[in-house]
Amino acid sequence: MRLEALQNHYTVGAYPCAPAFGQGSRAEEQNFWAQLRNTPGVAGIEHPALDAIHPYDEAFWLEQIAPHWHIVLTAIMSTMQTRAQQPDFGLASSDAAGRKAALTALKQLFQQADRINQHLQRPAVLAIQIQSAPCAGAFDPHMARQALQASLEEIQTWHWPCPVLLEHCDAHTGRAPQKAFLELEEELKTLAACKDKAGPHFGLCLNWGRLAVEGHSTTYAQTCIEHSVRSGLLEGFLFSGAATKGELGGWQDAHAPFAPFAGAKAGYESSCLNLSAAKATLQSLQQSDLRYLGIKLKTPNPCASVANRMAIIEDGLHALAQAHPKNAGN
Repeated sequence: MRLEALQNHYTVGAYPCAPAFGQGSRAEEQNFWAQLRNTPGVAGIEHPALDAIHPYDEAFWLEQIAPHWHIVLTAIMSTMQTRAQQPDFGLASSDAAGRKAALTALKQLFQQADRINQHLQRPAVLAIQIQSAPCAGAFDPHMARQALQASLEEIQTWHWPCPVLLEHCDAHTGRAPQKAFLELEEELKTLAACKDKAGPHFGLCLNWGRLAVEGHSTTYAQTCIEHSVRSGLLEGFLFSGAATKGELGGWQDAHAPFAPFAGAKAGYESSCLNLSAAKATLQSLQQSDLRYLGIKLKTPNPCASVANRMAIIEDGLHALAQAHPKNAGN
């Protein structure tokens, strides 16, 4: 869909802000989701596809989902958790066992998607986000790209419930890389090589904060966004912030909230994600055909109240509304 159609139909990566993923209680978690269900502008959520999809179990989480929401499942948390124990785990791993393990884990993710669709009695899972994840540490980029292409070609032989989007995370060539995955250009080349073959639909998705973290720069993030738009492969976009300092760390992949702006309730002073950056990004995204657009923000305080957590999410939605090209000049 074009940007205009997505206005006020946003996808919220709510779990970094959710009480259960911090130090909140079950009652707070239920309150959080109840308020999110009633928040205007929320059309769906992004959620991690873990072995246990929610700290309180899958049945509890399914009860929290609004009947009309779409779901974007992401493999990023499970990928990073597994790599902590198995450094060669990943779809772009040149280690045969590590790549096979990543493909096996992805099949389990499909099963989760099917269960969600069955529960909601409709094709609610809008997309599945996967990540390149080459071998941890030093690796051969050429071999990693070959491994990723082999993984995607195998995935194309499976029966998929929805499109598959490759999420770019900070690359091994970035400044002080954290995830150290493949470069954006390598991922785009691999997607382009697989795009027109039979099988599931492949595309690219981006997270603003992860781009800023990669280059330690808002300008770098904007350059990557414009390049991705020109590729014609960009289909999903979420706004996370990146902080230069503070409780969430300097240039950490921690989904910092928006910087303060007029009307904000919970602006994060150290965040470099401000209205100007959002306006520039949304202006560029007008040239893309996106499946979803939204926010993915985290509270700096793991003991934060539900009111504070919701204020961060509401700020993010209000920021996108103000930054939208239709409203930016007002």
